[in-house]
Amino acid sequence: MARKPYESEFKVIIPRRKKALNKAVKLMSDRFGGVTVMKVKGAWINDKGQTIYDDNYLLFSNRDLNGKSPNIMKFDRNFMKELGMELGKDTGEDEIWIEEDIIRDVDFIKIPKRKKLRQVV
Repeated sequence: MARKPYESEFKVIIPRRKKALNKAVKLMSDRFGGVTVMKVKGAWINDKGQTIYDDNYLLFSNRDLNGKSPNIMKFDRNFMKELGMELGKDTGEDEIWIEEDIIRDVDFIKIPKRKKLRQVV
């Protein structure tokens, strides 16, 4: 029996700017079917050795192959790199962090709708 190919989770961190968030949410949702957004705090060291704290958004989506060719992930990687470039230009950032985690499996479990119970009087 052939082993199922690995799937991916893609992440990006962007500055907390509404326009950039809306763009990233729309594009990632269109590509992956949805996106999760969390507010996060980041920190980095500037040229003077000072710690600078930033308010950011962490966005992540998963690629569930579900019958699709694993080759689609090559296009997903390119999509995320291009998204990072666009968001960097939109926000004026020097760098945008993106990540791909290879994961064993992603499943979206469909929950059947419950039938309404009839009331007995």
